[in-house]
Amino acid sequence: MKNILITLIALLIFGRFANCMDTGNTLHAKSDVYHWVEENFAKNKIPPFSFIYGGRNSDSFIKKWDYKVDLKEPADPNINESVYTYSDKESGLVVKCFVTFYNDFQAVEWLLKFSNNSNRNTPVIEKVATVNRVFSYNKSGTFILHHAKGCTTERNDFRPYDDEMKIGESIYMTPSGGRSSGGNLAFPFFNIESPANEGIMVAIGWTGKWYADVQQKDEKSVSLKSGMEKMKLILFPKEEIRTPKICLLFWKGKDRMIGHNQFRQFILAHHTRQIKGKPSELPLSATIAGGGLRLAMNLLVLLKVMLLP
Repeated sequence: MKNILITLIALLIFGRFANCMDTGNTLHAKSDVYHWVEENFAKNKIPPFSFIYGGRNSDSFIKKWDYKVDLKEPADPNINESVYTYSDKESGLVVKCFVTFYNDFQAVEWLLKFSNNSNRNTPVIEKVATVNRVFSYNKSGTFILHHAKGCTTERNDFRPYDDEMKIGESIYMTPSGGRSSGGNLAFPFFNIESPANEGIMVAIGWTGKWYADVQQKDEKSVSLKSGMEKMKLILFPKEEIRTPKICLLFWKGKDRMIGHNQFRQFILAHHTRQIKGKPSELPLSATIAGGGLRLAMNLLVLLKVMLLP
């Protein structure tokens, strides 16, 4: 029930003014996200994720590991799926990155799976960042992080924030208590607006304690690091784990709401169950104390209004 509420709230927060603003004429060329994936997951390149393995940062060794890419047969003409595999022959650790990118939106998603193919325990795996990348732009200025408050059971739950960033200072977001949206800075959807009239919508797919660290590096670049907070473990022989999923939607335009609207359309097109081409209306079942059920019903009514032609 809580995941449904979070999705509905995300659609509401990031879908404001959707019917009165430009949403389709400022998309990148269709090849942009393809080239981004091709460049960032290429052989002999440091991929856009990182981890500490046996006390060493993956950036220092992953280019030396065995590399393989498998392209999946597309079931949908707008969806491209591939698996990038990085293997350490010495320890038996295999890291697979499952990447999906889209032709009808400038969006890419990925998650990692770590598996131990040896007959002994792995060294310690820790500080896994499913995304760890610096994004650079061609114009100097201030970056703005558009995000939202999480839930602290107050009247201002999920209120929006627009924080101007300062060079060298991080904005760190993570939920409290293991709940994916519990806390003051704990909403796993946000928009990084650059001074170059473009930016990145970010979504983190994880029901536990994720984290996101956003920092303006200099006048033209911003870094994003995100994953599962406090991850530190070993893998037993043949054991496998997965990480949170990361979604990035790249947008261009003079108004950052273009990014919000494109993200809303993306969620409806690719992450919303549809029947005969229309979002399905499913029955609601809940056991919530206080005014939670009323909130859920109100959100469902608002979402239905948003989907009206």
